[in-house]
Amino acid sequence: MEGCKQLFGKAHLVIGNLEGPISDFDYKPSSALSRVFRGGNHSAKALSHVGVNVVSVANNHSLQHGLECFWESIKNLEAAKVVVIGKSRAIERWTILTVLGKRIGLIAASDVKDQNYIPNNSYRMLDVDELVLDIRALKSECDIVILALHWGLESDTLPNASLKEMGNQFLQAGADIIIGHHPHIFYPVFANNTHVIAHSLGNFVFDLPWSEQLRRSAILDICFNAMDKLSSVSLWPVHISRRGSPTLAGEEVRVPLTEVSGLANPYDLFHFKSLGSFVWLRKIIYFAIMLPFGATHVKIDFLLWKIRCKLSR
Repeated sequence: MEGCKQLFGKAHLVIGNLEGPISDFDYKPSSALSRVFRGGNHSAKALSHVGVNVVSVANNHSLQHGLECFWESIKNLEAAKVVVIGKSRAIERWTILTVLGKRIGLIAASDVKDQNYIPNNSYRMLDVDELVLDIRALKSECDIVILALHWGLESDTLPNASLKEMGNQFLQAGADIIIGHHPHIFYPVFANNTHVIAHSLGNFVFDLPWSEQLRRSAILDICFNAMDKLSSVSLWPVHISRRGSPTLAGEEVRVPLTEVSGLANPYDLFHFKSLGSFVWLRKIIYFAIMLPFGATHVKIDFLLWKIRCKLSR
């Protein structure tokens, strides 16, 4: 992310979804299952170094390495001065940060449950009725309310009816910005002069190299004026290397802010088409090509695990 550090440095808040823990707890280098979807203890400082200062842990990979790893990850992040959002509602209903004298309220939740999910002692699941109540309560205490939601279907290229319906409910309850993730595809951005919904921001640091659509994304850049009104919404195109590293890949693109109520006309940066029925074949071909290039036994173990997961569904 070093190539994005200068851009991040211009922002007061840099918010991301942390798709897996940052912890060395019970790490086994020879085990494929121990290596995937995690970073080492040092990664927390790396996030802070490039300017990321808020991360959500409400997603379906946060508990992939167990509860102890999950909480050690949070400890590492907070020690690096990275604010963690998305803990279980029983632990923390929301987070409020003060930026330039303005109170910013943040709530994160996941609509995608981890198979290891532990209620009340890990991350927050998305319950629409609870979230609507919390947004209303938070709005009375804050100038701006931001939601970070892990939702949608992997590899869909547009928000489905369910996402649109939930998004509208949350806006009506008082949310100003909704940031979504999980589908791995960058969706069109809905914006008017009062609200922004980015149902899916695609990938950022992620190695899914078998499709170009999975490697093209953007940084969402939102500015408010002194009156707490949206002054600009921009997209900074990003290209992700085959090893999963993002670099800026173009000039800033301004998203038009319409004055209509509602969000009927999204701004589509990439015009992605469906990944198609044979995306699984591209995965297999890529995996076969890369198999001989290091850690072969780990890759085979991981492939067998994925097959077992598919068969158990």
